[in-house]
Amino acid sequence: MSFNLSKLVLRPDEGEPLVFGPPAAGQIIIKIDPKNTGETRLAMGVEVIEPEGIIPIHLHEGLEELFFIYAGRGKAVIEDQEEV
Repeated sequence: MSFNLSKLVLRPDEGEPLVFGPPAAGQIIIKIDPKNTGETRLAMGVEVIEPEGIIPIHLHEGLEELFFIYAGRGKAVIEDQEEV
């Protein structure tokens, strides 16, 4: 599948914002998803999590998920293993 790159080159403030309430407290800005690429196996967003906020346990069928923490601190629990 070919992508229209003009839709994929976004400034930091561009994308679809989603605001979450407790316990997820924060927002995610969707940068890449099936709506703007047509690709059903790829999604990407930038998420800001407020202090003490969490990302609830969830599953993305058919997708892998990657976390890159570039500021602050966090804890990830994957199955029964905890990483700080």
